[in-house]
Amino acid sequence: HTRYPLVTGVQTCALPISVWSSLWQWMRDQPGRPPVDAEALTSACDDFCAALNDIRGLPAMDLYQRARHARSLRELWHLRAELYGLIALHRSQSEAEQRMARVNRHFPVGSRGALHQPTRQHHAPDHHA
Repeated sequence: HTRYPLVTGVQTCALPISVWSSLWQWMRDQPGRPPVDAEALTSACDDFCAALNDIRGLPAMDLYQRARHARSLRELWHLRAELYGLIALHRSQSEAEQRMARVNRHFPVGSRGALHQPTRQHHAPDHHA
């Protein structure tokens, strides 16, 4: 076994400054924009948690807690896929889409980092005679 000496004091990671800068930019809510107001975040959290209201189990409880403690809309935005998956698993895909519509209204279309959610009208039409 290789033994490493116990090092005390402050240690730094050997990542270049540009990596730390990029990480810091990513962690901030929306660089160059004012932070989201508390009322908007509270409203988004309320709708997010309401979508989980009737789903039981540890994964749902964990997601609920993470949503309640989100410090920004960006944090909440990153939990959406997990929310959709839980609702679809415990209810149905259709129910998940309905509940997500209420949650997604808090995230502007075309916002930085937002994903386009395709809907049925974006798919090619069925070719039935």
